[in-house]
Amino acid sequence: MRLNRDDQRMAPRQASRVLVRHSSRRSELPTMAPSFRLKHYWNKVLDWLYPGSASVCVLCNRAIPAISEQQGLRISAWADVPESLGQLVCPFCLQEARGIQPRPIRRSMQVQMSGNELRGSRRFVPVPVFSVFRYEGFVQRAIRPWKYDGALALTEWFSSALVSAITVANLAHAVDGIVPVPTAPERLRQRGYHHTLLLAKSVAATCSLPVWQVLERGKQTEHQSQTEQSGRETQTAKSARERRASLVGAFHTVRGVDICGTRILLLDDVVTTGATMEACASQLMAAGAAQVICIAIADVQ
Repeated sequence: MRLNRDDQRMAPRQASRVLVRHSSRRSELPTMAPSFRLKHYWNKVLDWLYPGSASVCVLCNRAIPAISEQQGLRISAWADVPESLGQLVCPFCLQEARGIQPRPIRRSMQVQMSGNELRGSRRFVPVPVFSVFRYEGFVQRAIRPWKYDGALALTEWFSSALVSAITVANLAHAVDGIVPVPTAPERLRQRGYHHTLLLAKSVAATCSLPVWQVLERGKQTEHQSQTEQSGRETQTAKSARERRASLVGAFHTVRGVDICGTRILLLDDVVTTGATMEACASQLMAAGAAQVICIAIADVQ
């Protein structure tokens, strides 16, 4: 049977989705650790049992005054933010968010690849990087509790911002699936949840794309584990050279996964020097991905 031009474009995409999903099923990490999931659901039960209790701002822990739905809509319109965000933060923090709108930022990074044709040869492949906000002000304040303190209600707001950027850049039709930057198993146990995986699933549901957990992160060294627990040292605190050095061998593709010919949207929370995305993109392309496009919530530069 001869495929028409549209079918020819769609067939590889559909086939790659089935193949990757089947191959990576055994290695999928949960979005939440069991203890965090129990706590998360218990809080929902308490909210249902005590509906009149005051909500608390996810950023500053101030009590959010009870208001009517119509008042909430007026406040969100005044701050020029989605209604969902207006229900999560207090009026003081909402003032800081006034007028914040997704404005896609694009830059390009050169990912170093090992050559297959000549032993020891190397080449650089340009990889586009999209982000939605600058890492400053309200966005910076919002990312921290979402990433570390369990403020998962912010996922919807971050997701909607990413979807708007994906729509503007027409990325949903340019990729076959979303790959979240993985977190180390130790950090999953410490934080209780996989924030980039939660975000990827939310974005994927809107864009009708599959989520592939085809990347794994190695175990943290003792030094990395101590700094994570004590000072919450993140990649944003390191120089470009330190970041690249700390990420050597940090990521690898899941054994048995075939991603040859796929077009991947690599998703992370914050992009600073691009070292994390470079390391992940290099592994994906070395495993056969035809193209990698990166996207993040915020750009530090």
